[in-house]
Amino acid sequence: MYRRVTQLMLQEPQTNTYERKASFTPPKRFHKMAKKILMSVNMRCEKCRSAALKIGGQTTAGVTFVGLEGKEKDQVVVIGEGIDAAGLVLRLRKKVGFADLISVTDVDTS
Repeated sequence: MYRRVTQLMLQEPQTNTYERKASFTPPKRFHKMAKKILMSVNMRCEKCRSAALKIGGQTTAGVTFVGLEGKEKDQVVVIGEGIDAAGLVLRLRKKVGFADLISVTDVDTS
C-alpha cells in the first residue's frame, strides 16, 4: 500500500484541457442592433424598484434607456445595444427576487 501511495504522489497532476467561458458573448452581428428588453419583476417596495432600475442601467455601456412600464409599474424596460437579456434577468433574480423575461424586440433607431 505504501508503494501505491508514493506512486500516486510522484505522478504529475492531470490538467483539464476544457476551459469554460465565464459568460456568453453573442456574435458580432447582434452587437449593432438596438434591443428592447421587457421584464416582469416582483417589486414589493421602493427599494426593490430602485435596485431593479440600477441593475438595468449597470448592465453594459450600450444601455440608452431604463424605465418602468405596466399598470402597477412592475415591468422593467431596458433599451440598448449589446445587452445580454438572460444575464440581466439572472442578476435581477439574484438581487431583487422574482424576475421573468417577457420579450426581446428590435428597436428601429432611424
